[in-house]
Order: sequence, then structure tokens, then C-alpha cells
Amino acid sequence: MRLKDGYLLKEIMDEYVLFPSGQNVVDGKKIVSLNESGVFIAKHLQNDIPYKSLLKLFLDEYEATTDEEIEMLQFDLDHFLDNLWRRDMLITD
Repeated sequence: MRLKDGYLLKEIMDEYVLFPSGQNVVDGKKIVSLNESGVFIAKHLQNDIPYKSLLKLFLDEYEATTDEEIEMLQFDLDHFLDNLWRRDMLITD
């Protein structure tokens, strides 16, 4: 999976956002403000990455060790990816 072409990760005034560029600029509804976790995920989605690899990187980044931590972080990742998917910003294979 990866971000669709035409969506950029940028830092604007100490805040990271995913925003459309090129032909996608007219759709301002697809601007997404990101927290620290979202930035981490978006950086990895700039290149094609399998879901399981992204999940492992995410769990490692936040040092998840307990089942509860793993479940919570997986839920957060899935929620973020679903949000991008619903906005038509994500390509999955």
C-alpha cells in the first residue's frame, strides 16, 4: 500500500499535513492534519509497503510489548488507513 500520487506530506507552521497537489488541489476536503503517529505512518506510505511491514514498524516505533498495547496500536493504524482509504488517498494491492 502507498499514498496515491498527488498527495504530499508537508510541514506547515510546525504542523504536518497531507495535502493534494496538481490536479487534486481542487478537492480541499482531502487535506489531513497529522499527529506524530500519523506523520510516522505517512512517511512510510510514501513508498509501497506491505501492511504487515507497516504494522511491525509501527509497533516497534512505540515499543508495544503487551497484547493490549499491540491491539490498541493496530486499531489506531487501521483507523488511520481506513480514513485515508475513505478519502481516496490510499492505494492498496
